[in-house]
Amino acid sequence: MRPPEGNRRHRSPRTAMKISKGTSHLWPVMKRVLAEDGRRYWTRYALAIAFLSISGACTALAAWIMKDVINEIFVARDRVAMMLIPLAISGLFLLRGITIYLGEVTLSRVGNRIVAETQSKLYRHLLRQDSAFFKTYPSGDILTRITVNAAALRDMLNQITLSLGRDLITLIALLIVMVSQDTVMSIMVFAVGPLAFLALRTLTQRIQSLARKTYSTGADVISTVRDTVQGIETVKSYQLEEHLQTKLGQSIDVMRRTNNRMAAIQASIAPLIEIFAGAAVASVIFYTGWRLSEQGTPPGSFFAFITALLMAAEPARRLARVQGQLIASATGVRMIHEIIDLPSPEAEVPGRPPLAVSDGEVVFTDVTFKYIDEIDVLRGITFTAPGGKTTALVGLSGSGKSTTLSLLERFWTPASGTIEIDGQNIQNVTLTSLRRNIAFVSQNTFLFQGTIKENLVAGTPDRTMEDIAAAAQSAQIHDFISSLPQGYDTPVGELGSSLSGGQRQRLSIARAFLKDAPILLLDEPTSALDSETELALRQALDKLSKGRTTIVIAHRLATVVGADQILVLENGRIVEKGTHRDLITSGASYARIYDLQKLH
Repeated sequence: MRPPEGNRRHRSPRTAMKISKGTSHLWPVMKRVLAEDGRRYWTRYALAIAFLSISGACTALAAWIMKDVINEIFVARDRVAMMLIPLAISGLFLLRGITIYLGEVTLSRVGNRIVAETQSKLYRHLLRQDSAFFKTYPSGDILTRITVNAAALRDMLNQITLSLGRDLITLIALLIVMVSQDTVMSIMVFAVGPLAFLALRTLTQRIQSLARKTYSTGADVISTVRDTVQGIETVKSYQLEEHLQTKLGQSIDVMRRTNNRMAAIQASIAPLIEIFAGAAVASVIFYTGWRLSEQGTPPGSFFAFITALLMAAEPARRLARVQGQLIASATGVRMIHEIIDLPSPEAEVPGRPPLAVSDGEVVFTDVTFKYIDEIDVLRGITFTAPGGKTTALVGLSGSGKSTTLSLLERFWTPASGTIEIDGQNIQNVTLTSLRRNIAFVSQNTFLFQGTIKENLVAGTPDRTMEDIAAAAQSAQIHDFISSLPQGYDTPVGELGSSLSGGQRQRLSIARAFLKDAPILLLDEPTSALDSETELALRQALDKLSKGRTTIVIAHRLATVVGADQILVLENGRIVEKGTHRDLITSGASYARIYDLQKLH
C-alpha cells in the first residue's frame, strides 16, 4: 500500500536538531538521564563508584608514602622502613588494580544492559508511530538513532561515574595530600585553575556543534548505503555507481573532516593542561628549592607534594576532557529523546472495545483527508462496500485509491467523516482487533529476512504445518516450495531477493489465506506481472476473495469486470458508481478508460 503524506505534523530530524542546539544544554540532559536511567541502576553505579573511589584513595596514599620513602629510607636509612614501605606500596597498587578491574567490569555490564533496553524501548516506540512519522524521518536517521545514539546513554552515565568515582575522588585525595604537605605550594598550584577553566570552556563549546554535525552526516552515509543495497539492480541498470560513489564519498569526506576538527580540538585540551601544569610545577620547584637552601627543610614533604602533583595531572586532564565528551554524548541522547518524547498515535486507548465482525460491511461517510498544508486528497467520499462482496476502486494515479485503503487500516486518520465496519466506527475500537480482521495484499510484496515458513506465519504463529501447506496450495505455490531442497525452511534472502516477483506475490497471497480475515484489501497485486503469472494469481485471488468483503484497486480495468461494485475516483471524489455493465453503458469516465486500455 503506497501511503500518502501524513495529516499529522512531525518535526523533521534536522529541524529538531537545530532547535535543540538553541534550547537544550548539557545539564538538563544529564539530569534526565540520571533521573530515568541512572536511578534504576543506582546501586550498581554506587558500587562502581565505591570500587573506583578505593582505587583513587590508593593512588593518594602512594603519594603520601613518598614522604617516608625519602625521609626514612634515603635520609635516615631505617632498615625496618626499608622492609615495610615497599610492602605497603605493593599492597596499595595490588588493591588499586583489583578495584579498578571490578569498577570497570561493573560499569560495562550495567552500561550494555542500558543500551539493550534503550534499543528495545526505541523500537517499541517506533512500532506505535503512524505513517506520518515514517514519512518525516528518513530510515537512515532512524537506524542511526537505534544503533549508534542508543550507546550515548551508556557513555554519558559511564563518563559521569568515572569522573566522580575515579577522577574526582582521586584528584581530591591528591589535593588533600598536597595541602597537608605544604599550604603555600598548594595555593600556587590552585591559582592556575581558573585560567585553565576559561580556556577549556571555549574549546568544549566548539565540540558540541561538531558532534551534532557528525551524527547528522553519519545518518546520510547509512541512508546511501541502504539505498544502494536495496536497489542494486536499479543502480547497475542505470549506471548509478559513479554517482552514488561520489555522493557517499562527499558524505564520508564531510564526516572525516568534521571528526578531524573535533579530534584536533579534543587533542588540544591535553597540551593546554600540560602548559598550565608545567607552570605550576616550575613554580613549586622554584619555591621548594628556595626553602631547602634557605631553611634546610627535610626533602620528604617536597617529594610527596611533587608526586601528588604529578599524579594529579592525569585525573585533572581527564576531568578537563569530560565536558567535551559529555557534550558529544548529550547530542546523541537528545536525538533519542526526540523520538521517545513523540506521542504514540497507535497506542491502544484503554476501555475501547474490540471490533466484532459479522457481515463485514464497510461504510465510508463523507470522509475527507488532506496532505499537510495542502489540498484535500479525499473530498467527502461516501460509499458502502457490502459484506461478502467485491468492491473495486479505479481511477488515475493520485485520485485517492490507496489513501482509501490506508484510512481503513487506520494508517492515517481522516480530517472529517467516519469509517464503519458493521456499524462500528473504526476510530472507537481497538487497533489490534481492527487489523486482525483485515488481510492486505499489495503489488509491492514485503518479505522479511528469514525462511519461507517464517514469512508465511508472520502474524499467525499458531498455524500448523498442515494449515501452512493448505494455504500455499490455495495460492499455487506449494509445488514450487516442495521442489526446493530445504522446502519451507528455504531462506528467502533480503527482501525476498532469491524469489521471482510472481513467487513473492504468491507467498503474500498464501499469507492472506493463513490470516483468514473477513475483510480483504488488494492494492493492484498483479499489475507488474506477466500475463501467464497474472492469470494464475487471479485464480488464487478469486479463491481468496470468495465469501470475504473485498476492496480491490486496479489500473487494468479488465481485472475487475466481475466486481459486484465499481467506484470511479477523480481528484478525491467518487464520480461514478455501478457494475461494469452499468458503467460501460453510461459512456462516462470509466467507459473512456476501458476503451482506451482495449486499444493498447
